[in-house]
Amino acid sequence: MNQRRSPQQLRAKLTRQHLLDAARRVFGENGYAGATVDDVARAAGCSKGAYYFHFATKEDALLALTEDWSTGLTHRLEVALERGATPDVALRGVLEATLGGEGVLARDRLLVLELWLQAARNPKVRAILDRARSAWRRILVVAFSRAQERAPEQAAGLALALQHGLLAQACLDGASSETQRERAGSALAALTGPAALRRTA
Repeated sequence: MNQRRSPQQLRAKLTRQHLLDAARRVFGENGYAGATVDDVARAAGCSKGAYYFHFATKEDALLALTEDWSTGLTHRLEVALERGATPDVALRGVLEATLGGEGVLARDRLLVLELWLQAARNPKVRAILDRARSAWRRILVVAFSRAQERAPEQAAGLALALQHGLLAQACLDGASSETQRERAGSALAALTGPAALRRTA
């Protein structure tokens, strides 16, 4: 049975989310190393004391943010897989979420690069992203298998490699959203073939 949360609990949850949203912006724009707890608290409109109520260190906010971002993408992939009316539609939905969904190439592109950078230096961040990548790969393998594509394991790996490449390219050249969509469309065509795209259009 769900227990109703008190107003204080609801406020605390909202404050924590404000702090995570602020950390998302600050770490993405300034880099984790260059950011301070004061920067995050200020961006959230909170006191430093409120920050330390929710996170003991700057690293704790980074870990929570990494978990939040990766869990959100996993959820979007799962929803796309299950909501597809046919295997081809499900595959396309999963690939669109992987290659060009919100949080991958748009709002969070600099943040995601920062998370990868921190994963190379911080084993805790790496462990979170490794678990997430394993989940993403499993979902992609199921999507390709249901669509009866050849070599679903290799195709899933290629989809993740394309995701990383599109993200890096968008950060390097400052591509517009329209250009990002065109690149994602080309990647979709490469993974599913023109015939599959015609069937799901």
